[in-house]
Amino acid sequence: MAQVLALSDRCCGCLERRSLLLYSLVLGSEINEGFQERPLSVRTGDAFRVHCDSHMNPTTLFVLHAGADAGASVQVLGSSFSASRKHPRCLVRKRQPERRGRLQRFSSPAWRQRLRRQVLQAQVELPQVRIVGAGLAGLTTAIALIEEYGWDPASVSIFEASDTVGGRVRTDRLPEGYLLDRGFQVVLEAYPEQKRLFRVTGAAYPDELKLRRFLPGATVRLPNGTWAYVGDPLRSDLGDVWTTLLAPLGTIQDKARVGWMRLQTQLRYTSNPNSILEQVNMNGNREETAEEALAALTPGLRQSFFSPFYRGIFLDELYNISSRLFRYVYHMLAVGYASLPDNGHGIGALPRFLAQRLRDEHGLTIHYGQRVTDLSTLADRAVLVLAADVASTKKLLEQASVANRFSPKAQADIRKLLCGWLAAGADGVHETLQRVSTCLYFGGEGAEPPEALITRPRSLVLAADAPSPSGMPRRPLVNNLCFPSAVARSYAPSNKYLVSCTVVETALHQQLDPKDNDLLPGGELEALVRTQLYKWYPSQRHLLDDWSFLRGYRVRGAQPRQRLNGERFVMPNEDGCLDAGRLYVCGDWCDTPTANGAIHSGYRVAGGIAKAFGVHSRSTSSR
Repeated sequence: MAQVLALSDRCCGCLERRSLLLYSLVLGSEINEGFQERPLSVRTGDAFRVHCDSHMNPTTLFVLHAGADAGASVQVLGSSFSASRKHPRCLVRKRQPERRGRLQRFSSPAWRQRLRRQVLQAQVELPQVRIVGAGLAGLTTAIALIEEYGWDPASVSIFEASDTVGGRVRTDRLPEGYLLDRGFQVVLEAYPEQKRLFRVTGAAYPDELKLRRFLPGATVRLPNGTWAYVGDPLRSDLGDVWTTLLAPLGTIQDKARVGWMRLQTQLRYTSNPNSILEQVNMNGNREETAEEALAALTPGLRQSFFSPFYRGIFLDELYNISSRLFRYVYHMLAVGYASLPDNGHGIGALPRFLAQRLRDEHGLTIHYGQRVTDLSTLADRAVLVLAADVASTKKLLEQASVANRFSPKAQADIRKLLCGWLAAGADGVHETLQRVSTCLYFGGEGAEPPEALITRPRSLVLAADAPSPSGMPRRPLVNNLCFPSAVARSYAPSNKYLVSCTVVETALHQQLDPKDNDLLPGGELEALVRTQLYKWYPSQRHLLDDWSFLRGYRVRGAQPRQRLNGERFVMPNEDGCLDAGRLYVCGDWCDTPTANGAIHSGYRVAGGIAKAFGVHSRSTSSR
């Protein structure tokens, strides 16, 4: 009998992973379905393919060492089988021969190269990885290391300062039954890295999330007090198409240009949307802005629709938004939908789903309530990944710079980062780095919002900018309003509806209440918001008076400032590496300021760590 070392791998369609197991294989024989033994010589370096009657695809065994005589043991590296309902016969019992299969010699050069690489990876002792922060970036890093690069889940640890996952992607549940997201947030279903992370096939996200979609358009409140609806002509019914064409926003030429831009982005970039981010248009020594990209449109359409719509997404003005990022999100909205989870967990369902996947599939436990303030408290030989918010990351990097725990080059790179883009604003005091989002929630009586308030409750409501004599448009306090419970019913009790009002305030914090007392019930901000809504609905004041104020959120550092230098959206480098094999950083501030950017940065860091230790992606090695 020869000893067979079976390396964990995937078994055709079976998704479960197997641990290292020790099996026995009949030496010098080929096993067929009749269990008849035939002579088969083996040498070190030989590769074999194992065919099972219940499998469409073979697995492979690789001979690590073969003795000179027939009685010597043979070490084989390969894939183990595990019984499942889908493949009930894919089972190898400990110290028993392969059942109902046949073993044949296979010596393709490509397979030999791949298997030798697997042997080298198996001989490398992969290090411990400590991830600080359980937001989207940190969770993605852990998932990518385990599922794509074969890290032992026991070697990966996540430390989260709060009591749950998600970072800024969180939801609070009130005793009354309302779900309040911490700031207005939606799921853009077309984000490519997000689809990769959630294993989306086609356009179908996991059923557990129960995504419910907004209408592909918006209801706009114009400065003259009238209302207009703007919908996607390619995804709206005929009535909404005519309503959009007749809406008093811009000219017919404007709408034709927008329609052409909508069709062009879908035809040109659907196969490779990330190429949009690589196309840099410079205007002098800085990058073209979204306002300059929309210069062909009349000010009326820009100020009525594009300005409030993208201000709600990026928390900034069009003249501070990169034209690349504008086109990228525009494409995502053109080919996909904005949605909300309806499984009873709000927007927090996304990180919750990922954390549950790490726990159920890989046995990884997240350490909650563990705020890391000193990197020396973590294992000295562990790889450190800083996936916390910008303020916490800056403090940890400052501490690392003083402690001199990393290589001289890493220390220089850390100081360069601290003296550069992180020089000011990471503490939420200055406007140079952070953007602020404020959201107020109200509860109304009835299962659905009254038609007197909105005829399309699943659409976003925008407040158009008003023209001014100075030429600079005046933006209203409330930038956008929506009814989340009209999209996802679980956001409010059965006999109530939920109202979300987003206030995009200036990022100059000295104009804000540092203690957020204005967000308390009956506070100054609630009064200002109600005053604006009274102007929106002058004949429905009694309905607004019935709204109960639930809670207000002011999210400092809701998004990082966008860089308009024309460089790639990667910080500090492609791998997020500050010290190879030791220190990495990730988050949306290291990429695009979107959920997709946070996820992409997590994948980049996982790839950087694997590269530092010579580990190749399983998906790449199997091609």
